Amino acid sequence: MTHQKRAKRMSDPHPIRNGIIASTVGGLLVYVVLWAVGVATPVLKGIASVASWLWHLVTVSTAVPISLLIVGVLYMIAVTVMAFRREIDGLADQSRELSGPQGRPLVRTLTRPQQKVMRALVTYDGSVVLDQIGNELETSPLRVEPVVEELVALGLVEFQRSVDEDSMVRLTRAGRDYALAKRWA
Repeated sequence: MTHQKRAKRMSDPHPIRNGIIASTVGGLLVYVVLWAVGVATPVLKGIASVASWLWHLVTVSTAVPISLLIVGVLYMIAVTVMAFRREIDGLADQSRELSGPQGRPLVRTLTRPQQKVMRALVTYDGSVVLDQIGNELETSPLRVEPVVEELVALGLVEFQRSVDEDSMVRLTRAGRDYALAKRWA
């Protein structure tokens, strides 16, 4: 009777068979783990050896021939001088292209609103009333006037008062040269 009570308490009807299966699977898992460690060990040793060799290569002090150092320094100086000359020549070419009256160099870049006003002046053949520039740019003359004043300060345009008190704006010689250099005219 005690045997029957024990059998009822056990939920597994085949404890011996399941024990054998569990032992076999556990043994296979131990084998696979040991095999993986055996395979991985030489690989890890190789990686550690390569890392050690690279560290030694980087940190060891070696004698570099003086001639190699001299050639390297001369090469760096030559490249620097060539780049500097190329930059100077490029700047000289640009200043020759964009020189205004009395050899004064012109501004190389204008803001977008300044460019719009300059283009509008070029389309009106260099002389126009301030209100017409505003109409051309579809904006108020009050917004155009500060931009024109900036261009006056740069020497590209000038105000010209007319008899009927309208503000005429026209390109200066430097403004015409700038427009030609930018190929707006």
